[in-house]
Amino acid sequence: MKAFLDTSAAAKLLHVEAETAAMVDFADRADIDLVGSVLLETELRRTAIRRGLNQSDVSALLDGISLYSFEDTDFLFAGLMPGENLRSLDALHVQCALGIGADCVITYDTRMMDACGQVGLPTIQPGRAQR
Repeated sequence: MKAFLDTSAAAKLLHVEAETAAMVDFADRADIDLVGSVLLETELRRTAIRRGLNQSDVSALLDGISLYSFEDTDFLFAGLMPGENLRSLDALHVQCALGIGADCVITYDTRMMDACGQVGLPTIQPGRAQR
């Protein structure tokens, strides 16, 4: 399964939160191929700075995630994505997940979950009851 990680999910692999154990278990499954957009690196590094985390931990985490770049048309499609409350970078994440054929998006962000639902992408939140 190609599972697209957004920052809300990947951050749980950097620092302990309520869902961290479930997220680690999910990420360690043999049938899971963790993928993300190149934006994930910037967002995780900024998260680490805000939380006083070690950048080498970010690098180690990113080593286990296949990061995908954007095509020029992804910016147009992300800009036209439904959802008046969807933020620009989140729209780019969703568009990247669609473009690479992700099977699901791992996110704990409700706006991302709503956007994924509107474009037919299943979402998973390890450690939380599915809605």
